[in-house]
Amino acid sequence: LEVEEPFSKGQKGSSAMPHKRNPVLSENICGLARVIRSYTIAGYENVALWHERDISHSSAERIILPDISIATDFIIHRFTEIMKNIVVYPENMEENLKKSYNIFYSQTLLSELVKKGLSRQQAYKIIQPIAHKALLEKKDFIFLCCNSPQLLKIISEKEIKKLCSIKFLLRNIEKKFDEIS
Repeated sequence: LEVEEPFSKGQKGSSAMPHKRNPVLSENICGLARVIRSYTIAGYENVALWHERDISHSSAERIILPDISIATDFIIHRFTEIMKNIVVYPENMEENLKKSYNIFYSQTLLSELVKKGLSRQQAYKIIQPIAHKALLEKKDFIFLCCNSPQLLKIISEKEIKKLCSIKFLLRNIEKKFDEIS
């Protein structure tokens, strides 16, 4: 468990699995989003008469527009409450990352090799066997990369370690938070 939405005392989880905490607030948001998306059909059908309007337009709009507005407002408020009270388990995240043998960095290195002039296919042929070896032999992907003569001809060990760090992956996080706040 890495992240969970707020769960109040006495709240029921799964009806079949008492240990499970279903994300009922998020599930509710998903259901409402489904309803909102379904209104696009009526909206598209309202476009059929571009230059003329009749009662068929307004009768649909009298239901669609308030429903969408109210549901969207509800979703925003519910999501805000979820985010204010979300429970995060960073230790579990770290543990799960360790269990991956760091193979999630394969995409970062693949992209870097392409930036250095290799074709995507060439880069893939270098990175894929290393990633597979990490998984099959339960060895650290970064260690294997730093000991790959083929890879070290193109990228230094120092660069590999820099690119294969959480700090590098999160390098733009403050900028992203600023963009959405």
